[in-house]
Amino acid sequence: MTSLPIDPQNAHSRAVILHYSGYGYARRGAPVWLVRFVERFRKLHANIPWLTMFHEVAASGPVHTSAFWTRPLQLWVAKRLRKVSDRVFTNCTMNANILCEAKPNTKEGIRIVPVFSNFGEPATLASVNDRHSQLVIFTSNFGRGNPTPEFWQCVAQTVALHHIERVVLIGRPVSLLPEVPFPIQQTGFLETEKVSELLGQSRFGYAFFGPLLLGKSGIFAAFAAHGVIPLIPVTDKTLPDGLIAGLHYLRLCDKSTTLETEKVQKGLFQWYRQHDLITTAAEYMNAADRLQNGSRLYL
Repeated sequence: MTSLPIDPQNAHSRAVILHYSGYGYARRGAPVWLVRFVERFRKLHANIPWLTMFHEVAASGPVHTSAFWTRPLQLWVAKRLRKVSDRVFTNCTMNANILCEAKPNTKEGIRIVPVFSNFGEPATLASVNDRHSQLVIFTSNFGRGNPTPEFWQCVAQTVALHHIERVVLIGRPVSLLPEVPFPIQQTGFLETEKVSELLGQSRFGYAFFGPLLLGKSGIFAAFAAHGVIPLIPVTDKTLPDGLIAGLHYLRLCDKSTTLETEKVQKGLFQWYRQHDLITTAAEYMNAADRLQNGSRLYL
């Protein structure tokens, strides 16, 4: 693959926005060809603002994994893309820190914008009291495997602590343990509208994508947009990207009252509104307008 679906003759483009996730462009997550394409495009069309959103930057892992050996090249690609971009965005603090590793001492200019919901943004939210006391889990978090007995034990403790009546699994069907002591409903894959409807009726969602990466999780964003209380398997009272226990999420060890869940629902929704779909689109367009008007400052 040596080109992108961009018309190089369109000199009147308001901006180009590259959503970068390395593995979407190359098997090992290091698309050197993309760097060359962007550099060539920028030389030909320097007047068109170029914005890059880093959804991923570079992988990491132990020395016996490919992630360990490909990381330097992935960092090189990120460094080059950052250099040729007029504005740089990413979705979480961890990625911003990795971008700094790719290009040390240059954290300024990186705008952190957590992702918006994968499943829409309802116009109204039902209060916690008006929802089913059920826990939503997306099975995509399990990859190609099945939940472990230890996972179900953790969920069982959560169900008891928060008085949850049912667990709803959305996505690929998974194998269940016969001794799981609570009702489970497996929906399979659903249309976006059906997922949104189910989320709008649910009180809790299990968020175990990774506490450092919640800003890049479309599932976590969907919980926030739909007023679902995230239950996160951490002991931390604060997490990156401005997330605070008791205000934006509940830890599994926290007992919840109606007052506390209402507070979390409100606080998390306010957090989400700062980077919902409309706000994010406006962020990109405002950046492009400032660049076209000759402003090099990013406010």
